[in-house]
Amino acid sequence: MEKGTAVIQGTATLKKKGKDNFGVKGSQILLFPVTPYFTEFLELKKKFNSRKKQATMSAVAFTYRVEGRFLDDKGTFQFTNLKPGKYYIISWIAFARQKTVAVQTGTSTSYNVYGYVLGSSPIYEDQHYDVFIENEVGGFFEVKEAGAVVNVVVSN
Repeated sequence: MEKGTAVIQGTATLKKKGKDNFGVKGSQILLFPVTPYFTEFLELKKKFNSRKKQATMSAVAFTYRVEGRFLDDKGTFQFTNLKPGKYYIISWIAFARQKTVAVQTGTSTSYNVYGYVLGSSPIYEDQHYDVFIENEVGGFFEVKEAGAVVNVVVSN
């Protein structure tokens, strides 16, 4: 991609269950120029978004991107030296969710006075664990003129 003088800057957020999750400092964010091939790839990606079938971008097309990193823990990013045109910004933001599951840890057995078993019941204990999930956020943005500074918010 040729160098220009425009800048796209902003933040990336993922809203889950009323909470804002931001891109973490040093995490990757990508900028792609919007081409007919890229638009078709995004349409196929929406259509075939399962474990059995997935759309993939060719290795050559994937090289036409600008890689960036988040500048802080509030999801701030900046892409410089851009030419006027349409761009697609994409990133993956991780968040943690705490889950609880009841696990059988033993049994309680009742006996009568003769030593025979009357019955038993399981003993359960709650165990807590964290699940880390990564969701994709992305959006289309346009630089209309050379030297412009475009402020954007990339969210779900």
